[in-house]
Amino acid sequence: MDKNKIQELKSKYEKIYIITTTIVDEDGEDKEIEFIFRKPDVRDYDRFIKDASKKPSQAFKNLVLSGVIDEDRDRLKKTLEDFPAAASSIAKEYLRLMGLSDTTNLRIL
Repeated sequence: MDKNKIQELKSKYEKIYIITTTIVDEDGEDKEIEFIFRKPDVRDYDRFIKDASKKPSQAFKNLVLSGVIDEDRDRLKKTLEDFPAAASSIAKEYLRLMGLSDTTNLRIL
């Protein structure tokens, strides 16, 4: 993506992030795909938590579709039709933007 397009998207969405994931294509080859997301907010997380208790897989899908920029939404929908588990992988990275961490520790004092 060229710098002009990035600046255009930043002016529209303020903060943007690229999330890249790997899928296996029809030939059995790894293929990297990437999508651009806007900065998440508290409402995105609240909706995810509410949905996750009822239908976790749908919650992941709803989360990534609500956060992807408009210009990438149709392409992401198509990808999730072909590779439904990709929503979980992408959502994990999107949740990291909200503070989810694999390295949180507890110490009892």
